[in-house]
Amino acid sequence: MKWNIKSVSGAVMIVIGVWGLIAWGGLAALLAYLVALVMVGFGYKLWMEADSTLKKVCSALMMAAGVGLMLYWLLKLLNLVIAAVLIYLGWRLLRSGQTRSNVFRY
Repeated sequence: MKWNIKSVSGAVMIVIGVWGLIAWGGLAALLAYLVALVMVGFGYKLWMEADSTLKKVCSALMMAAGVGLMLYWLLKLLNLVIAAVLIYLGWRLLRSGQTRSNVFRY
């Protein structure tokens, strides 16, 4: 493995991205979004199959709770996206630093 400025900066970006996934709460946000999507989906399914007012109220409350959970974790989802972009760009820099020329090829 050749160590040059591209390889070192790529490795640093990957480390920062992985650290960001853990420290910035990206993985927790991903799990929270999955739970919120299940809540919204189940609430919508219950709303479509509801035959009483109570079922419609419960399904509306479940969908509202899911949307609220999504809005609460919105900034953490942004952190997850930033960390993923850092990991991807770091990987590209690390790979391009290993080639003989400065042109990156897949």
